[in-house]
Amino acid sequence: MAQLWGSEATVKALLDAFVSSFRDDLASLDALLDSASVEQLREWHHCVMGAASVL
Repeated sequence: MAQLWGSEATVKALLDAFVSSFRDDLASLDALLDSASVEQLREWHHCVMGAASVL
């Protein structure tokens, strides 16, 4: 990863941002599962997969 992004510090910063964002996404998932809205779950999944693919 450091070869792609230039430095270990950059890799750590990107991974930290991803983990922090994913924790927020996981916290919001509980409420979405309780509401059982397929459309909202689909949107949540799309955002999470998009973030993972960017990483």
